[in-house]
Amino acid sequence: MGQKELDKQDSTQELREEEAQETRSPRQIRKFLTWKIGIPAIIIGLVGIVGFYFLKTGIKDAYASAFEQEVENTYQRFYDTAYENAEKNYHVSNQVTIEIGRVQEIAKLEVLVVPATEYVIRKAEDNSQNMESWIRVKGEGVFTVDLSIGEYIVDAEHKTVLARVPVPVLSDCRIDNENGVEIMHFSNDIWNDDFHTGEKLAQDQIAQGQAKIRNSILGDREYNSAAKEFAERLIIQQIKEFNPETPDLTVEVEFLTGE
Repeated sequence: MGQKELDKQDSTQELREEEAQETRSPRQIRKFLTWKIGIPAIIIGLVGIVGFYFLKTGIKDAYASAFEQEVENTYQRFYDTAYENAEKNYHVSNQVTIEIGRVQEIAKLEVLVVPATEYVIRKAEDNSQNMESWIRVKGEGVFTVDLSIGEYIVDAEHKTVLARVPVPVLSDCRIDNENGVEIMHFSNDIWNDDFHTGEKLAQDQIAQGQAKIRNSILGDREYNSAAKEFAERLIIQQIKEFNPETPDLTVEVEFLTGE
């Protein structure tokens, strides 16, 4: 067989193979394409999954690390704040002590003394002894505040005291029996020399004069208002005097009405 015949056979074989490829069924073509294209896609997908896993793991680790750091920072902030407050309270409690006990020991703080004068006249026709007596009674009313039953609200941190105390009361009307009573006029029936009767009359007049002084003071609103004003000043002064180590102490006074 010559060379020409061999070349012819090869050409014939190649034509047959090309015809065979051209006559393949669509199913065979899809199978061929799936094989040729699917393998690289699978490989690419696997590479993507593995890459995403490592990426996700890295993000998760970074988030966990940041979260732990934030927790640590928050704890430190709370710790620092608590420490500062404790330190501040410690210094306040050790540096500021407000004394109230001695204030509460004052049962009667005299806040206002009001002088007063009254006249008492007893006419002869008003008694069976026919005695007539005019006397002048000098005395003074004393307003006091009972600090022992007060309520004291102390704020050492802000150096303040709120004193809630009773309103001032007229607790006493004093009469100086030696110099406070002056006989302005006295007359007696010449037939009546009873010393004890005259002494009793004088005592009754003094008691009456004392009652008149008390009533006149209580009935004067200006005295009651002044008593509250002076009471406030004296209570503030007393509390500050008992706390000389706190010169910037602020004291407020509130009067209880008893209602």
